[in-house]
Amino acid sequence: MGRAAVFEERFDGWMASDFDAYLERKWRSNRFNLERGRVRSRLTDALKRAARQAGVDTDGWTLWSSLDHPSFFNGHVVRGQRVAWCRIDAERERLMRADPTVEAERVDRCHSHLGVHVDGTGLELMLAVPPQAAFDLTLLTSASEVLTAACTQLEVDWAETDDGGWRLSKKWNREDAPADEDAAVGEMTAWLAAAWACLAALTWSEDNDPAGWAERLTATAADAAENSSTAESDASDSTQDSSPTRAPAATQARADQAPVRANRYAASKPRLAPAGSGAKARQEEAQRVSAEREARRQRAMEILAASSPTPRGDAPQASAPHIQGDSGRSSGGRSSAGRPSAGRPSDNRGNGSQRSRGNGPNRSQNGGRGDAARQRGGHRSRGGDAQRGGQAHRGGQAPRGERDGRSRDRAPRQHDDRRPFQSRPERGPRVSVDVGAQVELKHGLFAGKLGTVKSVKKGQAEVEVGAMTLNVPLADLAPI
Repeated sequence: MGRAAVFEERFDGWMASDFDAYLERKWRSNRFNLERGRVRSRLTDALKRAARQAGVDTDGWTLWSSLDHPSFFNGHVVRGQRVAWCRIDAERERLMRADPTVEAERVDRCHSHLGVHVDGTGLELMLAVPPQAAFDLTLLTSASEVLTAACTQLEVDWAETDDGGWRLSKKWNREDAPADEDAAVGEMTAWLAAAWACLAALTWSEDNDPAGWAERLTATAADAAENSSTAESDASDSTQDSSPTRAPAATQARADQAPVRANRYAASKPRLAPAGSGAKARQEEAQRVSAEREARRQRAMEILAASSPTPRGDAPQASAPHIQGDSGRSSGGRSSAGRPSAGRPSDNRGNGSQRSRGNGPNRSQNGGRGDAARQRGGHRSRGGDAQRGGQAHRGGQAPRGERDGRSRDRAPRQHDDRRPFQSRPERGPRVSVDVGAQVELKHGLFAGKLGTVKSVKKGQAEVEVGAMTLNVPLADLAPI
């Protein structure tokens, strides 16, 4: 299933269903996309009405909402729903072109925003500057006076979060959330009216640029335009020098694709120019980024090499099976000429190990039904009949088991030493961890990383490492 259907529902106060849609048992399931989509629509309607009642100017701002369905971008887990006012899409795309770490779609991690967050425990009105908002974090000092006034009016504190961001928030438990429509929208209206000036002061723009980022963005855009013009001229030269037999449509299509190729080339270069813009500075920045990429690649290769199991050097290799035709078939591990078969080891099994010519299994051992059939004369085995006292089976010859000197008693099947013995890598004893405990990963690609235990079930723990959630065996965890 993909994204839930788009709804337009009116917000009429907080209900129990607004919080039940984000219970832990529903986090990973697509069956509850419909419930989460309704909550998302209600929150969007509530913030739009609150902005109109607060009288704030929403030109240049847009409403952003987090994903309401499990996806790759949220780790296939929907713990809550967030709807907030932030800068418009075009500005977010522009900043991402300058600094790829400031992702346009991840407003909750890379851009200042003002809105509401709902989960299974309650709701939170917030003004947040995430830790990856590189442009907005430079405005904290210049916005100190506006933040102080907002904190005094809302009677809340401006605090730093554990991950390095900043947040101004007011929380309600699900039992204390106002169920009346006017009261609920009134709380959002008062919050927007007091914190909107803080959002404007903490959102970077060309008019709010104490760090001089606009010059770097202009230099980056000029480099991209120069690369694009160079690519277009090269494309035009190539079309002029091409043979006249080239189709005009193909030539025009190649010329149309030149700007696209130029943009791709520009995207592979470091976007953000250093403070001292110039050819030498850009070259040094490109060398630094290339060295960092190579170091990260070497580190990843070392981690993969350390986490890969070491192959057993003394383990024998299994030989390829030998397939014989009808002329070389033998049910006792030997060919028709009496030589051992190349596909399986020769064992000392006599005539009793062979199957009969009938459709059923061999019954010639332990006085089974195969012996009874031979006594009645209605069945004859391939290698001869033991009940006839060694009488010739073909042309007066002795049975095969007596002819080659082997015992007629079935020998126990021995272990084939040619097969490599494969064992699982040894792991340490299981450890006891509690939900919420801090642990260290001992094996695998994330060895040495620290995480938080979210749940424990059937010998494995669900550990949150940064933005990812991993299922790790308990033996691979070390409590801190």
